[in-house]
Amino acid sequence: MNSAVFSHLPRFHPQTDRQPADWLRILASGDSAPPETEVPLPVADISAPVVAAVPAPEAAPPAADGAALEAAVRHLAGLAARLEAEARSKAAETLKAMAAEVLPELSRAFLADEIMRHLPALVPVSVPHFEIRAEPGVASRLGELAATHPALAGRFDVVPEEGAGAGRAEISWRTGGVTFETEKLIQACLARLRAAP
Repeated sequence: MNSAVFSHLPRFHPQTDRQPADWLRILASGDSAPPETEVPLPVADISAPVVAAVPAPEAAPPAADGAALEAAVRHLAGLAARLEAEARSKAAETLKAMAAEVLPELSRAFLADEIMRHLPALVPVSVPHFEIRAEPGVASRLGELAATHPALAGRFDVVPEEGAGAGRAEISWRTGGVTFETEKLIQACLARLRAAP
Protein backbone atom coordinates (compact mmCIF):
# COMPACT_ATOMS: atom_id res chain seq x y z
CA MET A 1 0.00 0.00 0.00
CA ASN A 2 2.80 2.39 -0.87
CA SER A 3 0.97 3.71 -3.87
CA ALA A 4 -0.30 7.26 -3.73
CA VAL A 5 -3.74 5.97 -4.77
CA PHE A 6 -4.04 3.93 -1.57
CA SER A 7 -2.23 6.34 0.75
CA HIS A 8 -5.45 7.72 2.26
CA LEU A 9 -6.65 4.24 3.35
CA PRO A 10 -6.01 3.10 6.94
CA ARG A 11 -3.21 0.62 7.56
CA PHE A 12 -3.83 -2.58 9.48
CA HIS A 13 -0.24 -3.69 10.13
CA PRO A 14 2.25 -2.03 12.44
CA GLN A 15 4.30 0.63 10.78
CA THR A 16 8.10 0.45 11.30
CA ASP A 17 11.10 2.38 10.04
CA ARG A 18 12.59 -0.73 8.45
CA GLN A 19 12.88 -1.18 4.74
CA PRO A 20 12.06 -4.55 3.07
CA ALA A 21 15.76 -5.17 2.31
CA ASP A 22 16.69 -4.87 6.03
CA TRP A 23 15.22 -8.31 6.75
CA LEU A 24 17.42 -9.87 4.09
CA ARG A 25 20.54 -8.28 5.57
CA ILE A 26 19.65 -9.43 9.08
CA LEU A 27 19.03 -13.01 7.96
CA ALA A 28 22.24 -13.12 5.91
CA SER A 29 24.38 -11.80 8.80
CA GLY A 30 22.83 -14.12 11.37
CA ASP A 31 22.19 -11.28 13.80
CA SER A 32 19.02 -11.15 15.81
CA ALA A 33 16.48 -8.68 14.65
CA PRO A 34 16.33 -5.42 16.59
CA PRO A 35 13.06 -4.72 18.34
CA GLU A 36 10.54 -3.07 16.13
CA THR A 37 9.35 0.36 16.96
CA GLU A 38 5.61 0.45 16.65
CA VAL A 39 3.79 3.50 15.53
CA PRO A 40 0.45 3.88 17.30
CA LEU A 41 -2.61 3.83 15.05
CA PRO A 42 -4.91 6.81 15.20
CA VAL A 43 -8.02 6.21 17.31
CA ALA A 44 -11.29 7.68 16.22
CA ASP A 45 -13.00 10.03 18.61
CA ILE A 46 -16.28 8.30 19.46
CA SER A 47 -17.55 11.22 21.50
CA ALA A 48 -17.94 13.38 18.40
CA PRO A 49 -21.44 13.23 16.95
CA VAL A 50 -21.76 11.30 13.70
CA VAL A 51 -23.63 13.18 11.05
CA ALA A 52 -24.86 10.97 8.25
CA ALA A 53 -25.54 12.51 4.89
CA VAL A 54 -29.16 11.69 4.10
CA PRO A 55 -30.21 12.44 0.56
CA ALA A 56 -33.12 14.80 0.24
CA PRO A 57 -36.37 13.04 -0.72
CA GLU A 58 -37.23 13.20 -4.36
CA ALA A 59 -40.08 15.44 -5.26
CA ALA A 60 -43.27 13.43 -5.79
CA PRO A 61 -44.39 13.28 -9.41
CA PRO A 62 -47.29 15.52 -10.20
CA ALA A 63 -50.67 13.87 -9.76
CA ALA A 64 -51.96 12.35 -12.99
CA ASP A 65 -54.86 14.08 -14.57
CA GLY A 66 -57.84 11.84 -13.69
CA ALA A 67 -59.95 12.95 -16.64
CA ALA A 68 -57.20 12.19 -19.14
CA LEU A 69 -56.61 8.76 -17.61
CA GLU A 70 -60.32 7.95 -17.68
CA ALA A 71 -60.54 9.05 -21.31
CA ALA A 72 -57.58 6.82 -22.21
CA VAL A 73 -59.20 3.82 -20.49
CA ARG A 74 -62.49 4.46 -22.32
CA HIS A 75 -60.62 4.73 -25.63
CA LEU A 76 -58.82 1.43 -25.03
CA ALA A 77 -62.06 -0.31 -24.06
CA GLY A 78 -63.74 0.94 -27.24
CA LEU A 79 -60.77 -0.13 -29.33
CA ALA A 80 -60.81 -3.62 -27.81
CA ALA A 81 -64.55 -3.96 -28.46
CA ARG A 82 -64.14 -2.83 -32.07
CA LEU A 83 -61.25 -5.27 -32.68
CA GLU A 84 -63.28 -8.11 -31.20
CA ALA A 85 -66.27 -7.28 -33.42
CA GLU A 86 -64.04 -7.15 -36.50
CA ALA A 87 -62.43 -10.48 -35.59
CA ARG A 88 -65.85 -12.12 -35.12
CA SER A 89 -67.08 -10.72 -38.43
CA LYS A 90 -64.00 -11.92 -40.28
CA ALA A 91 -64.25 -15.39 -38.70
CA ALA A 92 -67.95 -15.63 -39.66
CA GLU A 93 -67.20 -14.59 -43.27
CA THR A 94 -64.39 -17.15 -43.48
CA LEU A 95 -66.61 -19.90 -42.07
CA LYS A 96 -69.40 -19.09 -44.54
CA ALA A 97 -66.97 -19.14 -47.48
CA MET A 98 -65.47 -22.44 -46.33
CA ALA A 99 -68.91 -24.02 -45.85
CA ALA A 100 -70.00 -22.93 -49.32
CA GLU A 101 -66.97 -24.69 -50.80
CA VAL A 102 -66.73 -27.74 -48.56
CA LEU A 103 -70.35 -28.86 -48.05
CA PRO A 104 -71.10 -29.59 -51.73
CA GLU A 105 -67.80 -31.47 -52.06
CA LEU A 106 -68.56 -33.53 -48.95
CA SER A 107 -72.02 -34.27 -50.31
CA ARG A 108 -70.60 -35.56 -53.58
CA ALA A 109 -67.91 -37.61 -51.85
CA PHE A 110 -69.98 -39.18 -49.09
CA LEU A 111 -73.61 -39.09 -50.25
CA ALA A 112 -73.80 -42.82 -51.01
CA ASP A 113 -72.15 -43.72 -47.70
CA GLU A 114 -74.51 -41.43 -45.78
CA ILE A 115 -77.60 -42.86 -47.51
CA MET A 116 -76.36 -46.37 -46.81
CA ARG A 117 -76.17 -45.63 -43.08
CA HIS A 118 -79.95 -45.05 -43.01
CA LEU A 119 -81.23 -47.25 -45.83
CA PRO A 120 -81.54 -50.59 -43.95
CA ALA A 121 -83.80 -48.96 -41.35
CA LEU A 122 -85.86 -47.05 -43.95
CA VAL A 123 -86.73 -49.95 -46.27
CA PRO A 124 -89.33 -52.13 -44.52
CA VAL A 125 -88.40 -55.78 -44.04
CA SER A 126 -91.70 -56.76 -45.67
CA VAL A 127 -90.68 -55.10 -48.97
CA PRO A 128 -89.37 -57.83 -51.27
CA HIS A 129 -87.90 -55.55 -53.92
CA PHE A 130 -86.95 -51.85 -54.32
CA GLU A 131 -85.19 -49.57 -56.79
CA ILE A 132 -82.29 -47.16 -56.31
CA ARG A 133 -82.45 -44.21 -58.71
CA ALA A 134 -79.64 -41.65 -58.68
CA GLU A 135 -76.95 -39.95 -60.72
CA PRO A 136 -74.71 -42.71 -62.20
CA GLY A 137 -71.77 -42.26 -59.81
CA VAL A 138 -73.95 -42.23 -56.71
CA ALA A 139 -76.15 -45.07 -57.99
CA SER A 140 -73.13 -47.27 -58.67
CA ARG A 141 -71.66 -46.66 -55.23
CA LEU A 142 -75.04 -47.27 -53.54
CA GLY A 143 -75.39 -50.53 -55.43
CA GLU A 144 -71.96 -51.70 -54.26
CA LEU A 145 -72.69 -50.84 -50.64
CA ALA A 146 -76.19 -52.32 -50.62
CA ALA A 147 -74.94 -55.58 -52.16
CA THR A 148 -72.64 -56.13 -49.14
CA HIS A 149 -75.40 -55.53 -46.57
CA PRO A 150 -77.10 -58.78 -45.48
CA ALA A 151 -80.54 -57.14 -45.04
CA LEU A 152 -80.49 -55.54 -48.54
CA ALA A 153 -78.51 -57.92 -50.76
CA GLY A 154 -80.59 -59.36 -53.65
CA ARG A 155 -83.61 -57.13 -52.96
CA PHE A 156 -82.88 -54.11 -55.19
CA ASP A 157 -82.19 -52.85 -58.70
CA VAL A 158 -79.92 -49.90 -59.50
CA VAL A 159 -81.28 -47.45 -62.10
CA PRO A 160 -78.75 -44.75 -63.05
CA GLU A 161 -80.41 -41.48 -64.09
CA GLU A 162 -78.51 -38.80 -65.95
CA GLY A 163 -79.34 -35.31 -64.77
CA ALA A 164 -80.85 -36.51 -61.49
CA GLY A 165 -78.58 -34.13 -59.63
CA ALA A 166 -75.46 -34.91 -57.63
CA GLY A 167 -77.23 -34.53 -54.30
CA ARG A 168 -80.39 -36.51 -55.10
CA ALA A 169 -81.17 -40.21 -54.70
CA GLU A 170 -84.54 -41.92 -54.77
CA ILE A 171 -85.26 -45.27 -53.16
CA SER A 172 -88.70 -46.59 -54.15
CA TRP A 173 -90.81 -49.72 -53.77
CA ARG A 174 -94.33 -50.58 -54.78
CA THR A 175 -96.03 -49.09 -51.73
CA GLY A 176 -93.71 -46.21 -50.89
CA GLY A 177 -90.24 -44.78 -51.06
CA VAL A 178 -87.66 -42.33 -49.74
CA THR A 179 -86.01 -39.37 -51.48
CA PHE A 180 -82.68 -37.97 -50.37
CA GLU A 181 -82.04 -34.41 -51.50
CA THR A 182 -78.82 -33.28 -49.88
CA GLU A 183 -78.51 -30.35 -52.28
CA LYS A 184 -81.58 -28.72 -50.73
CA LEU A 185 -80.28 -29.51 -47.25
CA ILE A 186 -76.92 -27.91 -48.06
CA GLN A 187 -78.59 -24.81 -49.49
CA ALA A 188 -80.75 -24.51 -46.35
CA CYS A 189 -77.65 -24.81 -44.15
CA LEU A 190 -75.78 -22.19 -46.17
CA ALA A 191 -78.78 -19.85 -46.07
CA ARG A 192 -78.90 -20.10 -42.28
CA LEU A 193 -75.15 -19.48 -42.08
CA ARG A 194 -75.41 -16.42 -44.31
CA ALA A 195 -78.31 -15.06 -42.26
CA ALA A 196 -76.38 -15.45 -38.99
CA PRO A 197 -74.91 -12.18 -37.65
